[in-house]
Amino acid sequence: MGAGFLENGGSLNVETKTKIQTAEQHKHFLRMLEKSLARELDLEKQLSETKQIDEDMKLRLQSAEHEAFCLEEEVFDAWKRLFEADNSAEVLLGISRDLLGRFQVTQFNTNGLIQREAEVRSKLEDTTKQLKAKESALLELEVSRKELSDSLSAEVDGLRACLKEVQDKLNLAKSENSILQDKVSSLERQVEESETAKGSEDGSQEETNVAVHRTLETDILIEDLKHKLSEAESRVENAETNYKSLEVTNKELNEELVFIKGNCLTAEKAEALERQLKESDILLQRAIASADASEEKQAMFYAAIKDMENIIEDLKLKVAKAESRADSAEEKCIILSESNAELNDELIFLRGRMQGLEGSLHHAEESKLATAKNIGIRTKVIANLVMQLAIERERLHKQLTSLAIENKILVVKLQQTSKGSTVPRNHGGQEDPAFEFPVAASARECKEIENESLATSTLVDDKSKDPSAVGTQAEPGEVTSQLETVRRVDAGSLNYKHVLFAGLIALIASAAYMFLQQNSPS
Repeated sequence: MGAGFLENGGSLNVETKTKIQTAEQHKHFLRMLEKSLARELDLEKQLSETKQIDEDMKLRLQSAEHEAFCLEEEVFDAWKRLFEADNSAEVLLGISRDLLGRFQVTQFNTNGLIQREAEVRSKLEDTTKQLKAKESALLELEVSRKELSDSLSAEVDGLRACLKEVQDKLNLAKSENSILQDKVSSLERQVEESETAKGSEDGSQEETNVAVHRTLETDILIEDLKHKLSEAESRVENAETNYKSLEVTNKELNEELVFIKGNCLTAEKAEALERQLKESDILLQRAIASADASEEKQAMFYAAIKDMENIIEDLKLKVAKAESRADSAEEKCIILSESNAELNDELIFLRGRMQGLEGSLHHAEESKLATAKNIGIRTKVIANLVMQLAIERERLHKQLTSLAIENKILVVKLQQTSKGSTVPRNHGGQEDPAFEFPVAASARECKEIENESLATSTLVDDKSKDPSAVGTQAEPGEVTSQLETVRRVDAGSLNYKHVLFAGLIALIASAAYMFLQQNSPS
C-alpha cells in the first residue's frame, strides 16, 4: 500500500510538472502571439502613416501648385496692368502733345491777335494823326489854293499879255521878214541883172552889199525872234502844264475837302473804326479768355500728367512688389520643388519599403499558408493518433476489465491462501511453480500495458520527458504496488486523461504554429 501511494504521488508530481510546463509554454506562445500581433499592428500603423504622409504630400503639392498658379495669375495681372498703364501713358502723352500743340497754336493766335490789335491801334492812331494832319493840310491847302489861284490868275494874265506882245512882235517880224524877203528877192534879181550887166556901176554894188548886210541882220533878228518865240511857247507850255497840274490838284483837294466836309462820311468812318476797335477788343478778350482757358487746360493737363506719373510710379511699385512676390514665389516654388523632390525620394523609399513590407507580408502569408498546411497535416496526424489512442483506450479498457476479473480471482485465491496460511510446496521443499505462474503472468501483462502507454505518450509529446520512465524501470518486487494502482484506474479516469491529452496536443499545435509564424522572416 505504501509503494502504491508513492507511485500515485510521483505520477501526480509528473502531471503537475507537465501542467506547469504546458502553462508556461502556453504563456510563451501567447506572448509570441502578442508580439506577432503587435508587429502586425505596427506594420499596419506604418502603412497607414505612409499612406497619410503620401496623401499629405499630395495635398501639399496640390496647394503648392495652386499657390504657384495664383502667383502666376497675379504676376500676369500685374504685367497686364503695367502694359495698360504704359498704353494709357503713351495715349496721355499723345494727348498732351496734341494739347501742347493746340496751346502753342492758341498762343501763336493770341500773339497774332495782340499784334493785330496793336497794329490796328497804331493804325487808328496813325489815321487819327493823318486825319488831323490832313485837316490842317486841307486848311493850309485852302489858303495855298486861294493864294495859288490868285497868283496863277495873275501869272496867266501876265502870260496872256506877253503872248499878245510876242504875237504882235511875231506879226511885225513876219511882216518885216516878208518885206525883207521881197527886198532880197528883188536884190537877187538885181544881182542877177547886175551879173548879166557886167558893166554896172559901183553904187549898185554898195547897195547890194548894204542889202545883203540888211538881209543878214534880218535873218539874225528872225532867228532871235524864233528863239524868243520858242522860249515863249515853251513857257506857255510849262504854264499850261502847271495850270493843268494845279487844276488836277485843285480838283483832288476839292474832292478831299468835300469828303472831309461831308460829316456823314467822316462819322461812318469813325463808326467803322470804332466798330473795328470794338471787334478788335472783343477778339482780344476772346484771345485772352482762350489763353486763360488754354492755361487752365495746360494746368489741368500738367496735373493729369502728374497724376499719371504718380499712377505710373504706383504701378511700378506694384510691379516691383509683384516681381518681388514672384521672386519669393519662385523661391518658394524652388523650395517646394526641392522639398517635393525630397518627398518624392521619401515616397519612393517608403514605396520601396511598402513593396518590401508587402513582399514580406506576402512571404509571411505564404509561410502562414505553408504552416497552416503543415498544421493541417499535423492535425490530421494528431487526429489519427487520437483515433489510435481511442482504439488503444478501448483495448486497454478491455484488458483492464479482464485484469480486474483476474485480479478479483487472484484476490480470492490470495484470500484462500491466506486462510490456508501455507503455500503449497513440492516434494523438494520448494514453492510450487504452478502456484507462482498466474502471478508472474499477471505481472508481465501489466508491464506490457505500461510499455504500450509509454509508447503512445512518447508519440504525443517528443519534447517533454516521459514521467512513466520510472515505472518502466521498476523491479519485480514492485509489481504488487503497480497492480494496486492499476486496480484503481477505472473508465472515468481514462476518459479524463484522454481529454487532457487532446487539449495538450491542440496547444502544442497552436504553439508550434505561432512559433513558426514568429520565426518566419518579416
